[in-house]
Amino acid sequence: MANGAEGSTGADRVSRGSLLGSLLRPLGILTLTLIIYSLVPIEGPQVAGLALVGVGIGVLVILAVFARQVSRVANSDHPVRAAVEALVLVFGLFVCLFALAYVALCEVDPTSFSKDITKVAGIYFTVTILTTVGFGDITAATETAQIVVTLQMLIGLFLIGTAVKVLTRSARTAAETHNPHVAALLGSDGGAGHLDDPSGPSTSE
Repeated sequence: MANGAEGSTGADRVSRGSLLGSLLRPLGILTLTLIIYSLVPIEGPQVAGLALVGVGIGVLVILAVFARQVSRVANSDHPVRAAVEALVLVFGLFVCLFALAYVALCEVDPTSFSKDITKVAGIYFTVTILTTVGFGDITAATETAQIVVTLQMLIGLFLIGTAVKVLTRSARTAAETHNPHVAALLGSDGGAGHLDDPSGPSTSE
């Protein structure tokens, strides 16, 4: 009995530690991404021009990161946790990338937007576009700015419509291999039976 109680306590500790790690890792990823964003220098037209070129490259990097994360989730022993981390990473990079683009555009041409875009305003404006809130307090005033905003809308639709679906599917597939109970919670067909009885069908005499 004592051994069983100790085993149960150990499992609870592992479960709590795993839950804590699942919460802290995405938060750490997001915090690190925002810190790097805040430290990137965007001063002067030349630096801002280079930043715009970097944004174009960054879009390709985001797509590459997305493809890598899909593979990582599919092969992870903890697919749900990996999928959450992947979504935070991809969306964090996406928001910071376009926020930098708006800051750089405003640095190159102060008339690009209806008001000056600081790094904080860049994050705010990017998130309002991504969430389709659009308060209207900041608007794109030049054709170049409108093109970049349109590009963010299109890529944002791809990320929301495709990234979430693909990563969730990858997590479900991996869960079916590593943890049928998680697969059932994710909506996998035929998984509910395993939730009711982890040891499989019981036989009665």
